[in-house]
Amino acid sequence: MHASRLPSLLLALAAMGCGEVRPGLPRPDDTGDTDAFEVADTRLPDPDTTTSKPDADAVPTDTSGGDAEAADTSDERDLDVPDLVGEVDSEDVPRDGDDADTADADASPVCVDGDPCQVQGYVPPCYEGRCQGSTCQLRRIPGCCSSDAECAGGSPRPCAVDRCILRECRTLDVPGCCTSDAACDDGLVATDDACSLEVGRCAHCPLPCAGRAPIWSALFDRPGDTVTGSGLTILDAQPGDLVTWQRTTARTAAGAGALYLGNQRCETYYGGALDAACAPTQTGEQDSQRVTVALVTPLVTLPSASPASLVAWVRSAVEPDRGRGLAEPDVLRVEVEPLGLGTTWELASTLALGKSTDWAPMVLDLAPYAGLTVRIRFEFDTLDGESNRFPGVWLDEIVVQEACASGGCCASDADCPASVDPCRRAACLATSEGGPSLCTSVPRAPGSSCTACANDLGCDDQDPCTSDRCEGPADAGSCTHTTFCCLERDLLEATFGANFVGVTPLDDNPGDGVRWQARDGAAWFGDPVSGTYVSSPPGRVSGSLESPLLELPRTAAAGDAVRLDLDLRLSTEWDLAAPGPPGDAISNPAGLDRVTLEVLDGPFVTTLWSSDAIGGTTLGQPLGLTFDLERWLGRAVRLRLRFDTGDELANAFPGLFVDRLTLGLRCGLP
Repeated sequence: MHASRLPSLLLALAAMGCGEVRPGLPRPDDTGDTDAFEVADTRLPDPDTTTSKPDADAVPTDTSGGDAEAADTSDERDLDVPDLVGEVDSEDVPRDGDDADTADADASPVCVDGDPCQVQGYVPPCYEGRCQGSTCQLRRIPGCCSSDAECAGGSPRPCAVDRCILRECRTLDVPGCCTSDAACDDGLVATDDACSLEVGRCAHCPLPCAGRAPIWSALFDRPGDTVTGSGLTILDAQPGDLVTWQRTTARTAAGAGALYLGNQRCETYYGGALDAACAPTQTGEQDSQRVTVALVTPLVTLPSASPASLVAWVRSAVEPDRGRGLAEPDVLRVEVEPLGLGTTWELASTLALGKSTDWAPMVLDLAPYAGLTVRIRFEFDTLDGESNRFPGVWLDEIVVQEACASGGCCASDADCPASVDPCRRAACLATSEGGPSLCTSVPRAPGSSCTACANDLGCDDQDPCTSDRCEGPADAGSCTHTTFCCLERDLLEATFGANFVGVTPLDDNPGDGVRWQARDGAAWFGDPVSGTYVSSPPGRVSGSLESPLLELPRTAAAGDAVRLDLDLRLSTEWDLAAPGPPGDAISNPAGLDRVTLEVLDGPFVTTLWSSDAIGGTTLGQPLGLTFDLERWLGRAVRLRLRFDTGDELANAFPGLFVDRLTLGLRCGLP
């Protein structure tokens, strides 16, 4: 090291050791200036936080009109603005009058009593530096709060709850809470209003109103109906773990698409690293990091003259119920976030459905929020990194509509008007939080595809191996397709003539002389002058063949498969280490002269095979490979075959020849 740099380095290390906060970087207690909605958007926990607490709404259960206990909303999913460096044990926080050794050690040497001052190091929430005895010490800010628990018990009124909002305790009316019928009168002639004293909640029953369009909906049936394409926003506390919301066609409640929360390649919400076989690369008691992801709707303005409801279909396959109630991990919770209040109210969760469930509806009563502009949050939180190797959660058919649109309140399915869509039926479903039961249009067979039809001709799927029928009432039936044979067909057949067909040749270094070209009916990656893959000037060489987007069949019958066939010849520097036929797998951490076959499923890349498995070479002899793509049935994927030398050395070999690359549905396989 140059001698002139040593003093500055020592000074920097000394500053780091003393906990110096560099100018321009946010301090741990800085939250910035945000409006109420921006504050709510920062509620997801710090990725390093391993616990959080579920919110609980305060619903009075005292039917005699006494005070309703406010639920403690500071438990396992505290929804207040998170501190940038996590929570601090109250025993570790200096109290008024206590000695603050750490603060004194780092404090400025001189200050005026009572003045604010800069405390070096971490400042807990609701604390600030104040001069006392010519030193800067931590003192609690009067009236400040950092969690709902610090505000509990402040309001004696029934149907009120105390919340910590923007570091200030506030008393809020619990939406929809009531102690008498008079408290539920919404002033609308078209609704019948009453207070259900059993649950302390208002029920607003509207008169039926046909022909009303949804206020907002997301059905995910078209390819463009992705998360962003549907107007939704993802808030992800761990954006790098590949566990997120994405559109899928593999499992739907109705129609052609749905949303899935998890790692779509491996169908799991395990947040740690996974190998090509979807097995964790590391093991331990703490399996992986905590997963906390919220899906947020756009702003939706609810009508003031008519109560609204939300219906969403949920499928959940998660860790079994631990019996922890509101602190249960791996639960999808649904919350409403009114504009301008800086807080959210939990409406429902998958706990009410059994935690893990096949497709089931969630019906939410939004009547308490009539006339407000709101967002709906679907928040999934594992609370820890343990036992997360389960498939995940699906959402479909999210619809916000006026409650009167499907028939209003009901006591049974018979009270609801019949559906005119043969693929749907009318059902009387209970709403969350003890609200009124509402008529709802639901899929006739959730999880199964359905096509409306008037006759058999409308059901022809162009597959000669299916019997296609329109079943049901005249002019209001649905299609059925019965498979009685298997029709083999190619989904991809690459040919390598003057022009490549079925794949696109990609060259990472197009000026080095090594390129894709046809030779003897095969695709070859090399230099036609030298007959090798030595580049000019010498350097690393890499290129790939990539298929277009391929829509794979949704299913394959027993004995049938969507199969990829690849024939290749390979001669590389690994020839020098393999005097015989293709040998055992090699360790090749540098990735030298490696061929890989990959499946690209959106942002997820799966390596099906690499030449490391055969010793890095075939010594120029033909090798046939076959792969079953069952894992990707129902998905749109790309295929990529890639060759990469990893360096510029020992490249004077013939290289990679691709003789055949096909993908198709194959029948009657053993």
